[in-house]
Amino acid sequence: MDNYQAITLSSVISKLFEMVLLNICVEMLDTDALQFGFNDKTGCADAIFTLKSTLEYFVKRGSSVYVASLDISTTVDRVNHYKLYNSLLCAGVPVIIVDVLCNWYSAL
Repeated sequence: MDNYQAITLSSVISKLFEMVLLNICVEMLDTDALQFGFNDKTGCADAIFTLKSTLEYFVKRGSSVYVASLDISTTVDRVNHYKLYNSLLCAGVPVIIVDVLCNWYSAL
């Protein structure tokens, strides 16, 4: 009993909710072909392969190669949600979906 930890389902419900919304809006939300995250059948291994191939290409040709990495994980809380929701509306996402997202994330 001293080692009991409660299990929460809220994250599971959130993930399910987000998957349903994504399936509804998938045709309206385009991403760049060079974005490896949040795309079907692409991920970290593809990004690493592309980076390695690009580095090898330029190094073989005698070029200097400089690489920069950006971690934006701490900026999530600083996102201008108004602009984000407006961008979704401009992309053609139905108003009702954007309204649901506004209400969903304002409650977090």
